[in-house]
Amino acid sequence: MAAIYIPVISEKEYPLFRSIVVTPQFPTDYSAFIKLVDKEIKEATNVGISALKMNIDFAGFKEWFGTRRYATYSDLVDYAVAAAKSK
Repeated sequence: MAAIYIPVISEKEYPLFRSIVVTPQFPTDYSAFIKLVDKEIKEATNVGISALKMNIDFAGFKEWFGTRRYATYSDLVDYAVAAAKSK
């Protein structure tokens, strides 16, 4: 079975991520972000893909992301994969 990593941000760190992301991809309200995460997990599961939550931290992401200007949701997914591989 195929698997994907879903990046999960803590509520405490969510404002930090919002300060460096493409804002239309990240709701202003944390609970709305969690609903999007849950929706993505459900959609993956519905097509037979195992969705694994990966908690990501701002400091680690920022170091990985480097000096690029704005992060996308895709960047968070890429970081979640990289973080999972490093464990």
